[in-house]
Amino acid sequence: MIKVNLTNSHIESILKAISWRIIASATTFSVTYAVTKDMTTSTIISSFEMLIKLVIYYLHERFWLFIIKVIERISIKNRKILETISK
Repeated sequence: MIKVNLTNSHIESILKAISWRIIASATTFSVTYAVTKDMTTSTIISSFEMLIKLVIYYLHERFWLFIIKVIERISIKNRKILETISK
């Protein structure tokens, strides 16, 4: 059995972005087709939307992981300061 650790990894962020984009872009395609009744227009719009939002989602995911790491570092520094003061 292959064991993969996906916790906070770039791969996990990419896989989550791809799976969400498939669902969201299918919705965009459906709505666009319902409005335009044009398969070509619907395909172009949903494809463009998928690519752009895939990149945006990945960057958003990585940004939040960065914020969490910064908060953890600040917490560790504050704990060390409190330990030094209390001695």
